[in-house]
Amino acid sequence: MEYGYAHQNQQSMKDALAFVKGVEVEFEDKGDKYDEFLNVMNDFKTLRIDAEGAKARLDELFKEHRHLIMRFNSLTLKGSHFTKHGYETEEEEDMEILDKLEKLESALQLILEILVIKKKEA
Repeated sequence: MEYGYAHQNQQSMKDALAFVKGVEVEFEDKGDKYDEFLNVMNDFKTLRIDAEGAKARLDELFKEHRHLIMRFNSLTLKGSHFTKHGYETEEEEDMEILDKLEKLESALQLILEILVIKKKEA
């Protein structure tokens, strides 16, 4: 089981790195947009905003870049075991909401880790 988790975590890091590189490439000539991305991530890191606030700001920042939204969303959906509808109980619905929030926070943390690594390499 540890191998599976380590492999999944390694793949998640690769996905987060690909996402960050995609943001860099997309906003290469638009430094203010990339700076805003970094500001959102910094605000999340310093707890000025929560995960949902970060996602809302990223959705706004990427609104003309659908592929970035899709790539970010794919980071937050990995490993979800719940269906999108057909809850048998209110508890199942609550569990899915918590699961999605946890996945969102994990994705944001991975992106922060990648940004720290990139900063050290610069």
